[in-house]
Formats: sequence, structure tokens, C-alpha cells
Amino acid sequence: FNQTDSQLDVQDLRMKGKRDAKMNYKGKKSGAGWTAATTILFTPLLGAIPAVACSSSEPSDQNLNYTDLELMQVYEYNQAYIEEAHKTKKRKVWTSFGISSGAWVLLILLL
Repeated sequence: FNQTDSQLDVQDLRMKGKRDAKMNYKGKKSGAGWTAATTILFTPLLGAIPAVACSSSEPSDQNLNYTDLELMQVYEYNQAYIEEAHKTKKRKVWTSFGISSGAWVLLILLL
């Protein structure tokens, strides 16, 4: 019975961590701006370099924007929060890369 309770607690903590990250982490300072600028000014090939570099690193602690320090000290919650924030960061960087690649192609076609 205790093991089932602790498994439920772990699942609850992970779900709460993911949910909180979706609400609180907005992906600011993710590198999406640098990726877009590099892609539009140079080429999508060069823009892929900062996209790969930025999306492969987890968000820094000061950018996580978590609201509960006590929960962040719980391993399961912390890991779920950081995983979800990292997914958000990757999505933001690669969306920026895709949009800026399209803009680059459009600029080339218009010139």
C-alpha cells in the first residue's frame, strides 16, 4: 500500500512539475532571437548552428521562472519542470529557425 502511495506521489509531482513549467516558463532568453537574426542575415545553414547550440542546452536556472522554491528542491518535480521547460525552449528555438528560414528564402526570391 505504501509503495502505491509513493508511486502516485511521484506521478503527481511529475505532472505538477510539467504543468507548472508550461504555465511559468515562457522561453525568454532561449536563443530564438539570435537564431532568427543569424538565419535571416546569413543563411539557414549558418542559422542552424545557434539553433542546435541553443536547443541542446537546458534553460539556465535563473530563466526557469519557477514560483515555488520548496517544490523545486523535490527531485521528481524539479526534473519534470526542467524537462518541460527544455521542450518549450527547443520548440521556441526551432520555430524561430523555421520562420526565419522562410523569411530568408522569401528575401532571396524577391531580390
